[in-house]
Amino acid sequence: GLKSSKEGSYNLLLEKAWSKYHKIKHSITINSCTSGLHVSLLALGCKTGDEVLVPALTPIMCATTIYFTGATPVYVDVDPKTFLIDINDLENKITKNTKVILLVHMYAGINNIKTFKKIAKKYDLKILEDCAEALGAKDQNGILAGSSSDISCWSFQSAKHITCGDGGIISTNNNTLAKKVRKFSNLGFKFLKADNGQIGLTKYQRQDPKFKRFDEIGFNYRMNEFSAAIALAQFEKIEKFLSLRRNMGNKIFRI
Repeated sequence: GLKSSKEGSYNLLLEKAWSKYHKIKHSITINSCTSGLHVSLLALGCKTGDEVLVPALTPIMCATTIYFTGATPVYVDVDPKTFLIDINDLENKITKNTKVILLVHMYAGINNIKTFKKIAKKYDLKILEDCAEALGAKDQNGILAGSSSDISCWSFQSAKHITCGDGGIISTNNNTLAKKVRKFSNLGFKFLKADNGQIGLTKYQRQDPKFKRFDEIGFNYRMNEFSAAIALAQFEKIEKFLSLRRNMGNKIFRI
């Protein structure tokens, strides 16, 4: 049914399918990729005084979500041939306040994750991967987009590979980050764990005077069950949708 319960939900089914496809431990549904970027940056500890490196050519949400946390976006030049973040300018923009590299895949171009992970390790930085335009894509090393950074976000907006009108999903291999993302995206409920975001409590548990509801300040960024059901049905046909896009792309490049 469409009601979250102890038995599970379409959100939970979608999260499990997503994690299996990407061979990643935790996935968390969200009401938009913008919300996903916001809570991911919060989970990574971004706050006033911090800096986040972001490509100069990117949708505005990649900058505004950084502002939401109090941190400052620092724009990195893009390579004119790929429109992706310029690795040569990246290190020039790193300061003692830099905390995160927001790596955005755009226009069918996929960043070489190994290269950026080396830099992140060198300067003790985290990588947040924006995969809104990169579902099912691999880089030149055959690494699936979103499968190996600290946190990754995808979009289910109407122009994306799969859609439920609007929505998104976040993935990570880190249990602590997954739990933080759930809390920040679901009102800060105390009972939330890395893998139980959409499972409801009984009314008897909620109405117990001793029940402690919250231990964090969070946002109401949950994906609703109707959207999750549609996204799951779309994701079950992901290979078909990817094939259609690739065929269209090949025809365009042959013109």
